[in-house]
Amino acid sequence: GDITAVFDSQVTRITETTVVLATPTEEVEIPNDFVIIQAGGIPPYEMLKSFGIAFGGDETSIAEQDVRLNLVPA
Repeated sequence: GDITAVFDSQVTRITETTVVLATPTEEVEIPNDFVIIQAGGIPPYEMLKSFGIAFGGDETSIAEQDVRLNLVPA
């Protein structure tokens, strides 16, 4: 498979088969099988559920189990 990188863009819509991105010059629709959301140390499960995204298994991240893992010495 291929990975398409579209810089200076924002996701505007995710469908079952595509992701739609807004760029400064146009709207781009990319065929898509999976979406990976990297949203920081503690996943926003409630927000993602409100979008209709379902989860299986334990919804507790390592960061939620021990927040000290996210601390970096100054």
